[in-house]
Amino acid sequence: MPVKTYEKCKTNTIKKIIKIYEKDKSKKSPSKKQSIAIALSIAEKGCKNKLSKPDIIKKEAKINSFLESKENIVKLSVITDYRLVYDYYIKKKKYLNAIKLQNNFMKKVLMMEHKNKLPISAYKALMKK
Repeated sequence: MPVKTYEKCKTNTIKKIIKIYEKDKSKKSPSKKQSIAIALSIAEKGCKNKLSKPDIIKKEAKINSFLESKENIVKLSVITDYRLVYDYYIKKKKYLNAIKLQNNFMKKVLMMEHKNKLPISAYKALMKK
């Protein structure tokens, strides 16, 4: 199986940041939950440029399972994956793939919005640029 450089980068970054927070257990350092949230955020931003083809395939599979599901629940991770894959397609000049992905994703999200099933955090994540 091919190496997923994005996942590897993310895991390594999170481990490094957690170690830093564990070493500095002064009153000023955040709680364990906060340090994990900070690590995830930093890893997402720092590893964006490490996306490889296997990473994109994995994220596309996750998005497609969301699109095909009957559930009307959208997870923030699916929105993040959608944005990463969409940006990847634009960067690689695969505009047709990007438009198809965008149309399918937005159809599902709009149906959820119509049924009042879209959480406010999902709105914020979709509107973020």
